[in-house]
Formats: sequence, structure tokens, C-alpha cells
Amino acid sequence: MLSRELKQFKQQIENKMNHKYVDIYVQRPPIDDVTLELLYYGSSSNERQFQEHIMATILVQTALSAHELVRNEEDYLLTDEQKKEKQLLVLAGDYYSGLYYLLLSEIKDVQMVDCLAKGIQAVNEKKMQLYYSEYKNTKELIDLLIDIHTTIMTRVSNHLFQSSVSYMIDRVTRLHFLMQELDRDGLLMNRYIDQHDIYFRENKQELLNKYIHEHVQEIEAQLGAIRTLPTPLKQVIQRYLNNYVYDISTAEEG
Repeated sequence: MLSRELKQFKQQIENKMNHKYVDIYVQRPPIDDVTLELLYYGSSSNERQFQEHIMATILVQTALSAHELVRNEEDYLLTDEQKKEKQLLVLAGDYYSGLYYLLLSEIKDVQMVDCLAKGIQAVNEKKMQLYYSEYKNTKELIDLLIDIHTTIMTRVSNHLFQSSVSYMIDRVTRLHFLMQELDRDGLLMNRYIDQHDIYFRENKQELLNKYIHEHVQEIEAQLGAIRTLPTPLKQVIQRYLNNYVYDISTAEEG
């Protein structure tokens, strides 16, 4: 559960994203609460500029998520309504991207703009690797998908926080993607796995659980070893492990 303070901040971001026409036709990707908490509690600062940085990062993530929803089918295979939805999704993603550039131009933070722009470039390069199947095996595919969905957070946390904090945020963000993929039964991975990769399809849950277990072990070890993490961030991470990871592990063992 988000704190009252963070709920209010989340509402500010959602208000920024409001667009009457877009909202009628396009289901806006939701703001991820885990991502928001990790960024918000990565520092004890509550300065307006810091909040603007977080807001810009969330807008970038939303823009990338909106573009991911765009149908891959050729236009001639779509109905007029589906074509319209496809075009609006592209425009919605561009709209959210434009908002973050506007936001950062208002606070004149060139370094943060550069950080996000390079992050977007890196994500697009990795998406091209995915599109052209530039991976040798299932492990490389999973690593590539993780990178695509965590690069922005990794770069932003490296830019905003001390190294121990950015390291933990990166680890938890990667774990969070794996947990989401487990919850949706490997939906993203299934799109790219070769139809003949029977081993993956039969052992998908086992492979995902292996990755998750490795990440959890590393996070647990570092939570005890790193003394410089802000207390609210440690609490957020521990709560995430308790509420999302351990409960699932216990249910599977049962």
C-alpha cells in the first residue's frame, strides 16, 4: 500500500498524463507502484526538483509501455477501429515522451534529459536485437527482455543516487520484472521463443523461478551487508519480498 504522501504524488503524475481525447480511445498503461516507491525512497530528499526527476522517469516508462501495446500486425490485417487504436497508441506514447521533455525543460536539467535520452536510445537498440533475434539461447533472450524493461530505471538510479542505492534498485527492478513475467505465465517470453523450443515451453516456470531465486538471494545478502541504504527504501524492499516473493514461494512449496 502506498503512503498517503506517495498517493498524492502519484495523483500529480496521473494529472500530468491526462488527455481527454487519448483517454477516451486508449487504455493508459498504469503507473507501477513498485517503481514509484523505489525511486521515491531512494533518497531522503523531497525537493521539488527531485520529484520532477521521478515524474519525468515515470512518464518515460509510460511512453515506452504505451508503444509496447502497439499491434505488430500489418495494417491491412486490421479493422478500421484497430488501425485507429494502433495510431492512437503511437501518438499517446509520443505525447507522454513530449511531457517529460517539457517537464525537464522547465527545470533546465540538461544532465537528466541526457540520462533519459541515452536510456531510451539503449532500450531501442536492445529492442532491435530482440526484433532481429540476436540472441543465441533462452538465457540470452531472458537477459535481453530484462534489460529492455529495466534500463531506464538502472540509468536513472545511477544518475540520482549513490552506488549502493542504485545497485539495490537495479536488483529489485529486475526481480520485479521476473515476478510480473511469472504472474503472466511468461507472456513476453512466449512471443519470442522459437516454437520448437520445447524445453523452454515445458520448463518455463522452473526457469523463471530459478532466476527469481538467484535475484532474491542476492538482494537478501546485500540488504544485510549494505549499511548506507535509506531506512524507508530498506522497508520498501523488505515489504516487497514479504508480500510478493515469499508468499508465492510458500504457496508453490505447499
